Amino acid sequence: MRILAIRGENLASLAEPFAIEFEQEPLRSSGLFAITGETGAGKSTILDALCLALYDDFPRATAGNQKEKAPDASGEAVSATEPANILRRGAGRGFAEADFVARDGKRYRVRCDLARARGKAAGRLQKRGRSLWRIDDSGEMIEAIESGVDLVNGRIVELTDLTFDQFRRTALLAQGDFDAFLRADAKERADLLEKITGAEIYGVLSMRANKRWSDARNALAALEERAKEIGVMPDEARAAKLSELKEIDAQREALALECGGVRALLRRIETLAQARKALEEAEAARVLAEGAWNARAVERQTLEKLERVEPLRAPRQEMRRAAHALIARRDTASRALEKAEAARAALDEARKDAARAAEALASIDDEIKRLLPLWEEAAALDMRVEVKAEEVARAAEADMNARTALADKRQPLLAAKAEQEKATDRREAARAELASVAPLAAVNERRREIADWLDKRAQVGAEKREAAARLEKAFAELQRADDVKRSFDAADKADREALTQITTQLSARAAALAALDAETVAREDEALARVQETLQAMAGCAEAYEKAAGKAESADAEVKRHDLEAATLAREIEKLARAREAQAAQREEAERLGELAEAAAAASALELRAALEDGAPCPVCGGRDHPFAHSSEAARDLIESLRDKRAAARRAAAQIEKDSAAASAGEAKARALRDEAASRLEEARAATAQAARGYAALLLKAPDCGVPKEIAGACPAVAGVLQEVADKRRELAKIVAAEREMRKEIDLLRKAVEDKRLAIDTRKAEREAAENLSRNAGEARARFAEKVDGAKTRIDSLDRSLAPYLAPCDLTAGDLDRDPLGARKIVEEAGARYRTAFDALTRAEACLTELAPRIAALVADEGAASQQADRASQETAKRAAELARLQKERAGLLDGEATSAHRGRYDERRRVAGATHESARAAAADADSLWASLEAAHVGAVEEAGMAERALEAGERAYNDVLAATGFGDEAAAGLLAIPSDDATAMRRAVKNAEEAVNSARVAAAQRRQDVVDAEAAGIPEAPRETLAAREAELTGTLTSLAEQVGALRKELVTDDDARRRAAKLSSRIDADRAAFKVWDEVNAAIGSAKGDRFRSFAQSVTLEHLVALANQRLALLAPRYRLERAGEIGSLGLQIVDRDLGDERRSTRSLSGGERFLASLALALALAGLEGRDSFVDTLFIDEGFGALDAATLDVAIDALENLQGQGRKVGVISHVESMQARIAAKICVERRGGGLSRVRLRAPGLGDQTPN
Repeated sequence: MRILAIRGENLASLAEPFAIEFEQEPLRSSGLFAITGETGAGKSTILDALCLALYDDFPRATAGNQKEKAPDASGEAVSATEPANILRRGAGRGFAEADFVARDGKRYRVRCDLARARGKAAGRLQKRGRSLWRIDDSGEMIEAIESGVDLVNGRIVELTDLTFDQFRRTALLAQGDFDAFLRADAKERADLLEKITGAEIYGVLSMRANKRWSDARNALAALEERAKEIGVMPDEARAAKLSELKEIDAQREALALECGGVRALLRRIETLAQARKALEEAEAARVLAEGAWNARAVERQTLEKLERVEPLRAPRQEMRRAAHALIARRDTASRALEKAEAARAALDEARKDAARAAEALASIDDEIKRLLPLWEEAAALDMRVEVKAEEVARAAEADMNARTALADKRQPLLAAKAEQEKATDRREAARAELASVAPLAAVNERRREIADWLDKRAQVGAEKREAAARLEKAFAELQRADDVKRSFDAADKADREALTQITTQLSARAAALAALDAETVAREDEALARVQETLQAMAGCAEAYEKAAGKAESADAEVKRHDLEAATLAREIEKLARAREAQAAQREEAERLGELAEAAAAASALELRAALEDGAPCPVCGGRDHPFAHSSEAARDLIESLRDKRAAARRAAAQIEKDSAAASAGEAKARALRDEAASRLEEARAATAQAARGYAALLLKAPDCGVPKEIAGACPAVAGVLQEVADKRRELAKIVAAEREMRKEIDLLRKAVEDKRLAIDTRKAEREAAENLSRNAGEARARFAEKVDGAKTRIDSLDRSLAPYLAPCDLTAGDLDRDPLGARKIVEEAGARYRTAFDALTRAEACLTELAPRIAALVADEGAASQQADRASQETAKRAAELARLQKERAGLLDGEATSAHRGRYDERRRVAGATHESARAAAADADSLWASLEAAHVGAVEEAGMAERALEAGERAYNDVLAATGFGDEAAAGLLAIPSDDATAMRRAVKNAEEAVNSARVAAAQRRQDVVDAEAAGIPEAPRETLAAREAELTGTLTSLAEQVGALRKELVTDDDARRRAAKLSSRIDADRAAFKVWDEVNAAIGSAKGDRFRSFAQSVTLEHLVALANQRLALLAPRYRLERAGEIGSLGLQIVDRDLGDERRSTRSLSGGERFLASLALALALAGLEGRDSFVDTLFIDEGFGALDAATLDVAIDALENLQGQGRKVGVISHVESMQARIAAKICVERRGGGLSRVRLRAPGLGDQTPN
């Protein structure tokens, strides 16, 4: 990377634009150049501009506290680390810009723009602008690359291959950093290396490796502990369990066969008893059903009448609808008549309004014709007045401008005369002030050297204070080491005494544990546990038996009920099948007659019937008798009768199909529910038998446990015995708990013994560390005492140099010790007072010289402006008089009203009259149309009312005809038809249900009698029911016991299978974790440590070796006599110097002189700049080093060394205000103060003179 140019404006004290071009003379051919200027003039601002342009940041910004706030010109507080703070106070905009050659060999220009809101000096700071272009060899921009802060910052790192911190270490060498590196001890040098090279990552890696090793170790230990907790059954025990399981399965099969036969006999006895009971219930249900049927006689008669009167319902409803329609049509006709009469009255009124609107329109047209001549005359006068008013306005404006110009000329003249008087006063005051500060002239002339001496004294004073503080710290560490050793002795004594006491307690606890006889208690508890397990299983069997018996009783009742329901529905299905066969023939005949009726009602049949003539043959059948030829009513009655018969037949067939489907579905549902209940009954009986067998089998395992022999009613007794066993186990558990607590106490005592011994061993190692600390503190005490004495000697020398210049300032060397900053400020203020007085006198005389010719010119300008103002005033008065005459003449027309306003009012009246006329005409037309439509609607409503009246007469005739056919009177028929349909439906349903109930009851009674006969025919078992039930319970108990044994064996085998799988899976994980632990154990042994010291120290030593090698390449050119070398064992960070002139003698770097130390430090600095290990060479190096502390000879050596760097491809810029050094460097970038906190940048070189770089 090569820096081509640095540019900027309004950056800190550098207000003027500046441009430092390294590709132009004198800097192009200068390998070494200086950046000079007074303290605070802005030398470092040039480097800040370079960093800001390239990386959007600069060192002084990053050094601030992120939380610290600084006041801003906008009145707000901003972060002290904000880069925009470099914008000069009082400036609204500024920029920093740099040209450079990147790694790709191309030229680029990067820029950072700073601005305040709206460019105002007091505006808020805005977001920084960033831009990057590619430029050609002449500096012209040829391509925009990026814009925006983040995008440009990222691209700069790509082009330079350097971050901001790496650029600082490569191109900017800060003052004192590497002299401190030489003087530092091992710990300080490690910290510096880590800070400068970023070696802290190695410490992080070391700690992470140690953490991974610790995690792997803990994970492996946890898995191994889990493996110990998994219990796997031995192979011999597993084989025995499998053999026992096989024998029990064979025994269960034989007992199950016998139990099935006993249950079959029990079911035959139970079936006969259920059949007899069901017969009694069926007979009682039949008697009840027959009584309910007889009670429905009145309802059956009412339903018969409803069937006869039903044909009247439709004609009656039709007649009522016709009556309502007639009333509605008459009401509609009445309302239509009212609307038509109202519309006629509205039509007459609308025609009158249209006539009045036409008269008003004619009147306004006549008025407008009369006013047209007056409007034209007034408009002409308005135009002349307007032109004249514009002329008066222009004349008045010219008059005002002339007077303003006169005032503008007078104001500078008065100001200049006032300024002349003030300048005279300032000159006299400056002369008096300069005479009073004459003794301070020497302080002003030697101010740079005085400042250097004060800086050196402050630096040496700081070194003295630091050495004194470290000396005091060394005393404190020595005392602390002694205190630690004494505390360790006391702690060891106390731990040994405690160890004796704990050992005694441990022996007592062991004797008490042996007295508890834990093995006997465990065997007794194990036996009780087996009994408790058996009793719990017996309690479960008894509870299961009771639940199953209840379920069996309920399921048996459901089976009987569903059998009865299914038989009743089967008989109903047979009855419906016979009805369907009878209805089929009736429906076929009704369908045939219906087809004839449809044919007779067809339009063609009606035409033929109408065309028949008496005595003439029928064209269809040839008959000459035509009974329906002229009687349409009789034909219609016949057709409707045939249609009703067909519809009734269809309804009857549909009802039969519906009833059949419902009965079939009910039968299927009843049989399904019966099967389900039977299945539940079988399951319940099997469960009771199984529970009894299990109980009996468990009783064989514990015959003397005190429970009943039979399972029925055994639950309370089993629960009581189980409670007794639980109480005994609780007593034993207390003994076991006491034994467990005793063992815990013994484990705690043993751990306490181990802790005490470990503490004693740990303090032994820590005592060795304290002794090392004591030795190191003693060595440090001697070293820092020597530093304090040397610093005192240097301060005395500097005080002798400063004494002649402190006296005029009323200061002594003691003041420098008490308040160094205050004393320095007094000296600087003394020199500043002299410079201020001298500058004030110079400025006052220059001001008076400048004001004289300017005042003469202002007097002449003021006279000319006065004459011009008088002429403009006269012209304005003349034109104003002409305007007044024209305005008076115009006021006599239209009462002075504006022509456009007067004419506009009449135009608006004409427009309104025209619109009113058109609106009235349209309203009349709309009223005429509305009247015509309403009149037509009235006529149509009258016709519809007549039609409704005729329809009502026809409906009444049809109703009376049907009423006569039914044989009922009108009131009787109306009463029957008034019965709600829901009530009639409910009545039919009740009668039907009563009929079905009596039929079903009769069928059920017959079926139950047959069931009793069938059950007796199957035969009654010889053995009594009690004997068979006892045998079933015995077999069930045995089977239950065997099933529980099978379950227990299978559970043990399943548990063992699971344990074997978990053990195998855990074994593979342990192998994998053990391999991983081995790897991390080796990594931890190589680089791991809890605090990260091991790998960090190794990396730092390797980095130091590389740094020393690079530094020696530089030092061979700077000072061939010396060579740097890492001192101490492998991994140490010591430095020593090898003196080739003394036979490669090795000695401390502290033995080097000031110049030699500077050369060694410079070599280290240059080596560190190339330590990045990348293709990131920066050709320009800026050094801010304390050259003022070097003597003349050493300074020459340093400058020669820096000039030699030109041959290595580097330019070197030295920031210094040492005059002797400036004399040696030809090319200079001078930062000169101009007063008011502002500075400017100028280039100086032989043959060039002063040149402003912009």
